[in-house]
Amino acid sequence: MEQPEPPEPPEPDAPPAPPVEPPYVPKGAPEEVRLPGPVTDVCGGGGGRFLIFQLAGGRKLAVFDTSLAKVVKELPLAEGTTHVAAGRNRLVAVYPGAKVAQFWDLTTFEKEKVVLLPDELTKSPIHQVCMGSACDETLFAYIAPEKRTLAVALGTMKATEVRWNHWGPGGAYGPLEMRVSGDGSVLTGRGGGWAGCDVALFARGKQIGACDKIPFWNAVSAAALPTADGRYVFASGRVLDRALAQTEWTGGKDAYVVPGVEPGFVLALAGVGRVGVGNQPGQRPAAVGVYTEDRQKLFVLREADELTADALPWEKRVFYYPRSGLLLTLAPGKDRLVLRRVDLGEELERTGADYLAVTSRPPPATAGKPFEYQIEVRSKQGGVKYKLEVGPPGMSVGDNGKVVWNEAAGPGRSVNVVIVVSDASGQDVTHSFVLGAEGGFAR
Repeated sequence: MEQPEPPEPPEPDAPPAPPVEPPYVPKGAPEEVRLPGPVTDVCGGGGGRFLIFQLAGGRKLAVFDTSLAKVVKELPLAEGTTHVAAGRNRLVAVYPGAKVAQFWDLTTFEKEKVVLLPDELTKSPIHQVCMGSACDETLFAYIAPEKRTLAVALGTMKATEVRWNHWGPGGAYGPLEMRVSGDGSVLTGRGGGWAGCDVALFARGKQIGACDKIPFWNAVSAAALPTADGRYVFASGRVLDRALAQTEWTGGKDAYVVPGVEPGFVLALAGVGRVGVGNQPGQRPAAVGVYTEDRQKLFVLREADELTADALPWEKRVFYYPRSGLLLTLAPGKDRLVLRRVDLGEELERTGADYLAVTSRPPPATAGKPFEYQIEVRSKQGGVKYKLEVGPPGMSVGDNGKVVWNEAAGPGRSVNVVIVVSDASGQDVTHSFVLGAEGGFAR
């Protein structure tokens, strides 16, 4: 293994990330891709372009490129016990034995460097690490014996403690299960000496808040999953938004909700998310529904028989790219991937209903700068109209569905927006969202 390098000096704010390559989508029947071996764990990288599979045996990674629909690289690991995470452009392997972290460049798959781990990560066993798949700033790690969760700035390798409301050296042990949004702005935690769910909020790698006021019971079949853009957290029957407001999940009883890799949509696996009741090996969801993040049901998937219960949680075996039209699943045996075409327009037409659905999500707002957002709508009957019901002063929505706000709110502030969309069928749907200025959450 190479000699560790000193940490890099702090970098200025990174320029906007380049667009992620869209995934390959089968034109007809589902297609299968064989993996080099059974999978024991998985994380996303490249903003969702890559799926990095840790293979049985613990000494090898397989990098699957969704845009090419194949394994493009196999990477050796130096230790049997290795913790792996990935961001937009880098893959990180944490070696507890050697007390170092190895970096690979996801654009070239070349080794970048080896650096010493912060002292805080070397004194006790690491339970879990994770990163946002579209964010290269921060690695999160939970040190179980010390009851500490750390946020490691990868540019400097400086560790700071994540502030939970219940977990920590002076509180309960945990969280044993962490999930982070693709943009790195939301970290959820559950499991351990407290039965609830906590949500930590970040902006540019720095913690700006935490929320534990979520009705939640951690048990088998529980989950707390943030959306890719951090706008929502779906937590076993509850939905938390950026303003920390909560609503009840109304998309079917006992559903396990998995947010899409591309934001705006979720999969609801009916009957396998009943908290406190474990799923039998091989058990299939009663139905798999596709919903918008506004909880509007669009359609039910057909013929996804490979979706069966397993020790590996659903969010590590089901990957939905709604805008691209791809559903990618890890088949039983965990050594094959199934790629299935799930085109929103085609599926809505197949329902035969007079559908009306909003299929877009707003971009982030930048404080003090004009905000524009073109709403995208699918309507069977046409004649779409828009009405701004709730919004800040100066915001308007045109007849073409373009939202304009001349000057977005400052950092740390957020505003609620509610737009009613109707069409010639007489239907209307509510399109609601919270705008915060560039990482600014309501506090």
